Amino acid sequence: RSTIGYVNATVELDQQLEEIGIHADRIYVSGANMTPAGLTLGTRLLGRSTRVFGISPVRWQEPRSVDIVRIIKAAARLLDTKLNLEPEEINSSEDYIGLRYGVVTRESRDALKCVAECEGIFLDPVYSSKAMAGLMDHIRKGQIGKEENVVFVHTGGTPALFAYADDLITN
Repeated sequence: RSTIGYVNATVELDQQLEEIGIHADRIYVSGANMTPAGLTLGTRLLGRSTRVFGISPVRWQEPRSVDIVRIIKAAARLLDTKLNLEPEEINSSEDYIGLRYGVVTRESRDALKCVAECEGIFLDPVYSSKAMAGLMDHIRKGQIGKEENVVFVHTGGTPALFAYADDLITN
């Protein structure tokens, strides 16, 4: 169900971008399966060339790309459409998890602080800050062209800031 919800979110995002005359080249999001699956399915159903980059907050035994493709195909069947997609076409990274799920990393703390100070947007320390750390790292490494339009999907989680307050305090 959440995958279909993110298909709907993709349609809404696409409409908003179209209204202001922007095409998204990339979408970055925190997610290990359902969220990037829904966004990827949505972009494919709309015929967009937008590439979705899922930054996973947790490690799984099965490669994320295999799981994501399985979820996409199941959701496509629910929507009564066929979609040919292979795991190699999925952009998913476990590079920003850190020690393990739920542990704040220096990079996620820095991303959280940067976005809060520069944009007034609060990311959570478990999910969205790790995805932002991945996006920022991809920018630093030159993996994203200056001419590319990038959308960051903030999936929520602000209450986690309170639970992780001690981990977020830096000297």
